[in-house]
Amino acid sequence: MENEIVISIKNLTKDYKLYENKMDRLKEAIFINKKKYYKEFSALKNVSLEIKRGETIGLIGKNGSGKSTLLKILTGIITPTSGELEVKGKISALLELGAGFNPEYTGLENIYLNATILGFSKKQIDDKLQEILDFADIGDFIYHPVKLYSSGMFVRLAYAVQACIDPEILIVDEALAVGDAAFSLKCMNHMKKLVAKGVTVILVTHDVQAIRSFCSRVIWLQYGEIIKEGSPSEITSEYVKSLFLEEKAENLANVKKVKLKEKEPKKELIRWGNHKVLIRDFNIFNQLDEDTDILYWGERISIKLIAEVIDTDIDFENLGFAFSFRNKHGLDLIVSTTFDEGVSFANHSNNKFVEVQFELENILTPGDYSLVLSAEDRSNNNPSYYDFIENAVVFKVLGNKRFFSLVQPQIKQHVNFK
Repeated sequence: MENEIVISIKNLTKDYKLYENKMDRLKEAIFINKKKYYKEFSALKNVSLEIKRGETIGLIGKNGSGKSTLLKILTGIITPTSGELEVKGKISALLELGAGFNPEYTGLENIYLNATILGFSKKQIDDKLQEILDFADIGDFIYHPVKLYSSGMFVRLAYAVQACIDPEILIVDEALAVGDAAFSLKCMNHMKKLVAKGVTVILVTHDVQAIRSFCSRVIWLQYGEIIKEGSPSEITSEYVKSLFLEEKAENLANVKKVKLKEKEPKKELIRWGNHKVLIRDFNIFNQLDEDTDILYWGERISIKLIAEVIDTDIDFENLGFAFSFRNKHGLDLIVSTTFDEGVSFANHSNNKFVEVQFELENILTPGDYSLVLSAEDRSNNNPSYYDFIENAVVFKVLGNKRFFSLVQPQIKQHVNFK
């Protein structure tokens, strides 16, 4: 049963007719001259794939790549234009937030409504009710109309209904993105338990780390076609890199590079401070000493900056420079300061320019990050800033293995058998 194919898709195509206005649709219905008043758009083009029982499939691709169309066909919401589809097993799907819920009904009433639509009897729902309530964990709000719910409460209830009624195939499309971190983790752990029981899970998300840590196989859709499929680490790395390079190419004309020894502060940067010291130039270098904004986990990297002393009356003894790597939530993951490492500039008050270099092994796990730089006055307990630059460089980290933490140093492991 382990290798049993539960979803088989052969040459699946979905075409839509796009009309410029409502009158064109009416003209086509009335006139018999066979003139086309529409443009054809193929949301899916000859898609073929097989999914086995117990597999965890990650479906990735940009908006408009055909992911949601494919899921709607799998769940029977829409029909394909051509091709073959065979599904073995009961499907539960968490697609668009609020789909299948009546906003006027209470949460409890919607549990019975949803489960009934999925083909469950009242007795079966009664037997599962407490498990659903415990998992949703929304308290007395279960007795209030869902139109009063926050998006987080909504997804809690929706996932609890779909996942707690013993599905054979579970489809989750981006809905967990609106939940809090604790509930998202709870859902991921629950899905792992379902997979252990032989449930097939299809997960659609833009969270590459979630795909890497949970899925056994990844399918990459682009413009309605499968362009690659394979291991999560390999496919997601290629996907993230393609997105980044594409975005970089699109915005290249608008990007202003930092010039060495630039005489005026960069106005496009978000920076603040009294500017008695100005950071004039900065770069991130990979282990090949290339100026880059794509790094790899585990490689040796360096951050270099050049600062200009504008006011020579500053306190050089308490001058410091610092960098921080922040994640997309603004959390400082790695911070280093020259002052706290005992570097002194007291004997260099006659130098107008100073170059600082930080070297380290990149322990950031794959994701999006930003470099923050500062020139500091550390004469007091709380630093004051000569120059503070937010998001000096926005960069990506790629990797070729699975990670389960925000940072991951390389660790040597020794095992002895006695």
